Amino acid sequence: MLIADGVDIDMTGLSHIAIHGGVTLTSEAPRLGVERPILSHAAQLHRIAYRHPTDVLRPYPLIGALARDARNPGPRLFTTSRPRPLFFIPCASATDVGGKVSISGFRLQGPHPDPEEGDANLERGISVDSCNPVEISNMEISGWSGQAIYVQKPFGQVLEPDAIRIHDNFLHNNQHIGGNGYGVDVSAGAHALIERNVFDLNRHAIAASGKPGTSYVAWRNLVLRGGGFHDSYPIYGSYYTHQFDVHGTDHCYHTPIKDIYQYGCGDAGEFFEMRENAFQYTSGNAIKVRGNPSVGAVVARNVFAHGSQATPSSRTAIPDPATTSPTQSRRRETDSGSRPTASMGFATSTATGAMTCSWRPAFHGGTPAPVGCTGRS
Repeated sequence: MLIADGVDIDMTGLSHIAIHGGVTLTSEAPRLGVERPILSHAAQLHRIAYRHPTDVLRPYPLIGALARDARNPGPRLFTTSRPRPLFFIPCASATDVGGKVSISGFRLQGPHPDPEEGDANLERGISVDSCNPVEISNMEISGWSGQAIYVQKPFGQVLEPDAIRIHDNFLHNNQHIGGNGYGVDVSAGAHALIERNVFDLNRHAIAASGKPGTSYVAWRNLVLRGGGFHDSYPIYGSYYTHQFDVHGTDHCYHTPIKDIYQYGCGDAGEFFEMRENAFQYTSGNAIKVRGNPSVGAVVARNVFAHGSQATPSSRTAIPDPATTSPTQSRRRETDSGSRPTASMGFATSTATGAMTCSWRPAFHGGTPAPVGCTGRS
């Protein structure tokens, strides 16, 4: 299904719009009376960004020019109601294995650009049942107080580790007070590859439940300075949380009045890798693993704007009779240089705007130019 450039569609009142296996929902550039250009196979290989050394390079599909690029934000689909979700990639049964679903090249805007509270405001942009391969790319998804993208695994299908691939998107202004407000949420035993996205003004950029089998790999993402607001408290004031999150399955301390530090202990999914990401965010931890993954967690070769190694990442599997021993997560922090090639980098960002995506000059004392955050910029 093609969405033409310049389209602005009000989807208020709609919800659970199913996108079944084998469907592509995307945009195309105006034809201007001529056929759209088709890139050669060699040209597409040239456009593929550098990936992990062990990853297999695959050409992008021959779909021509998208309507969303560095100069054009692309068509917009928006709602002022609170669907949960608006789009749904379903699995009807454990044997419902169809073709790949692709969503690319437009803006998906929810009703709440600012933090909301209460269970009535937990709308969701895209919900994925991970029985079919899914690719979500070159999208701008904002204004969803629950989750911009939610991935779950309702049945027991075994897919390739990168079958759910979320890449080259701009995920911002997905916020909720006291919980939720996620750019990407991976839950219920699902796995997702999350790479080369730009995050800003989310409560958590990426979150995961502690349910068995849950995992994600986050590579080469950029987290800008905004977001992280959790709640305000008397005397203490505003509290800001972390950006890359892994939930535990248990609360850390149980009292007759209230459980303390909820979902901060116990088990925490299966495996998590956070590698070669860049964080301008300094209002709280960049990364927090709140429990014990059954396999482990790797945090390596990231760049942080925090001034020291004490605050960018932490884990909180606090010793308690109800929890297992703290996870043996590996944090490779052998190099304190600020260059992106460092094993762990710490520097002070001079970024001046929420739309700033040119982060490299900021870590070297320059002033980044504000640019639109798209998969093509």
